[in-house]
Amino acid sequence: MKNIFLTGPIQVGKTTIIRSSLSGFAGTIRGFYTQPFFPDNGQLRFVMRAVNSEDNCKQDAWICQAGKNKQYIAVTETFETTGVDLLQKALTKDTDLIIMDELGFFESEATRFQVMVKKCLVSPIPVLGVLKQKSTPFLDEIRYREDILLLSVSEQNRDHMAGLVKMKLQELFDRA
Repeated sequence: MKNIFLTGPIQVGKTTIIRSSLSGFAGTIRGFYTQPFFPDNGQLRFVMRAVNSEDNCKQDAWICQAGKNKQYIAVTETFETTGVDLLQKALTKDTDLIIMDELGFFESEATRFQVMVKKCLVSPIPVLGVLKQKSTPFLDEIRYREDILLLSVSEQNRDHMAGLVKMKLQELFDRA
């Protein structure tokens, strides 16, 4: 196992766990975070942000937009451009750890992005990420890989999960 993914209910603290587990990490981290964003019109959107500020990412990298009945519509182009670019930089620059927060169903049609995710997973660089608790062919393929440690986060275990992730990362780097 060289890749660690967290899964669990929405808003249980998966991103917080990742950020906490990286406190004191001395290596170079690259990849992406997805974050909620409220533009001037107040309509909630989600954006893709670079983990490493050196990897300049387009500010308006929307991964979805509001559709009818408050359902979100994926912006596949963001995954195919910004997402691919950020993961390519992670593979071609001096990177110690790749963050993928989060992989979900919005990228179901983003085939170039999916290929880059898989390239990262087979690379010698460890990946730490979040995997949405949905079943799609792409997510299921990742979920059942042999090189993945999938940790389920709940309200009951989230308080000690950052320590566990930090320990697992340390084990990975000690073996390298």
